[in-house]
Amino acid sequence: MNPSPTEIPPVPPPPPIPPPPAGGPPKFSIFPILGGIILVILVATGAFFFGKSQNNSPQSNSSPSLSPTSSQLPLSPTPDPTANWKTYTNKQFSFTVNYPPEWEVDDNDALIIRFGSLTSRIDKINIYIIDNKNQVTVDKLRQNLTDIDPITIGGFQGIKGINKDYLKENKTIYSANIIKDNNIFTISTVDFQDTNLKTTFDQILSTFKFLQ
Repeated sequence: MNPSPTEIPPVPPPPPIPPPPAGGPPKFSIFPILGGIILVILVATGAFFFGKSQNNSPQSNSSPSLSPTSSQLPLSPTPDPTANWKTYTNKQFSFTVNYPPEWEVDDNDALIIRFGSLTSRIDKINIYIIDNKNQVTVDKLRQNLTDIDPITIGGFQGIKGINKDYLKENKTIYSANIIKDNNIFTISTVDFQDTNLKTTFDQILSTFKFLQ
């Protein structure tokens, strides 16, 4: 009797493959990503506006303020030392001149006008009117003066300086001479060592004017 063939046990069927979940492969949520992007934008925008506001803000008070330069400051006018002086008018020879208020005038001699203080016996300043019958020129007047400066009064030429003839007598005579028409107008003062009339002499001379 032939042996019966060996029985092959049945192969079990493969386990069923579970179906994929509905809706396709799993997806990640995009909300966290969008939130991060928005946060970055907000931070950048805030930093931009903060920096701009800092640039536009006024500077600190500690910054040095610009002070006006000397050329920008208004210049005050120089006071006139003769503003309150008296005025002498000579109608005969048509001129005016100012003199200190504490002085007096003596014009009893028409050709010599004396200016001085009532308390002093010495004339301070004299004005001489000399007939120029010899037609003396300005160049001729120079011969008796030193330290000469040219002057012009009312369009008429003249000179001022120190009289040479009295330098050895311990006194200085300042003299100004103007030739007008047929007259020589000489304004002079004697400045001794114990007085200082030179400044007053120059101030009086600056006020001398011809009326015509």
